[in-house]
Amino acid sequence: MVDYYHYFCGANTEAFDLDELEENMPKREQLYNLSAAALRAFGEVSGELQEKYHYTVEQIKALEKEVTYYIRVRDDVRLASGDYVDLKKYDPDMRHLIDTYLSADPSRVLTSFGGATLVELLVDNGISALKNMPASTPKEQEAVAETIENNIGKEIVERTQSNPKYYEKMSALLRELIEKRKNDVINYEEYLNEIVELVRKVHKPESGVEYPSSIRESAAKRAFYDYLDGDENVANQLYAAVMSSKQDNFRGSKIKERKIWRAMRAIVKDDQEADKLLALVKEQSEF
Repeated sequence: MVDYYHYFCGANTEAFDLDELEENMPKREQLYNLSAAALRAFGEVSGELQEKYHYTVEQIKALEKEVTYYIRVRDDVRLASGDYVDLKKYDPDMRHLIDTYLSADPSRVLTSFGGATLVELLVDNGISALKNMPASTPKEQEAVAETIENNIGKEIVERTQSNPKYYEKMSALLRELIEKRKNDVINYEEYLNEIVELVRKVHKPESGVEYPSSIRESAAKRAFYDYLDGDENVANQLYAAVMSSKQDNFRGSKIKERKIWRAMRAIVKDDQEADKLLALVKEQSEF
């Protein structure tokens, strides 16, 4: 891919520092950046390839096919890793280049998720959610595993602010499971069973037995409980204090936020703790 980047970009485009790129970026991010650079460069010269650079029609078509291939690979990797970004957010010039100079055959659906995310399917259906995904060889199994791990990692990141301590634990469990898989500590079937259990803990923490019954059904109570290292009584007190002191549209209003802060401060008896708890409250969708 790097050679391909040099081939198109030459000295006429803004280049990356490829040594720095190799050292500091994950492989998939290198793919995203290099494929985008090659696409831009191809777009700049495509209108002159025949007249100015004396390429034949067959050579131009071959270049178009090769650029299309790398863009497809990039998009497949983005989807599998959870890095996909809506094309509508791209720079208009980039969309113009794609629409003008490249064409692609219609994609073939290998596995239809019916609008549900992979994480949701694993929660609802367990291992059977993967029955249509190819996993007959070690490489295919690794690809499936990395796809699952990337999707779980993305969900953990998205949920972390609502309950940092809990999702830090989930992140640690995911890292541990990845290491066990990579080091062949567990076989593929054992890995799938453990990853499904982890998915359920990430997506539906209320479904487990980690929380007392008075805490389990409220995400805000769970956040307080985890922040307090399992103090059920104080977690319930804090929840009641917030519910009795919060007003509509309190986020961003210093007066309304201060009212909640004082109610929690009366329980924890510490200004810094009240500050941290207020930040946690503002991340809770049920408040």
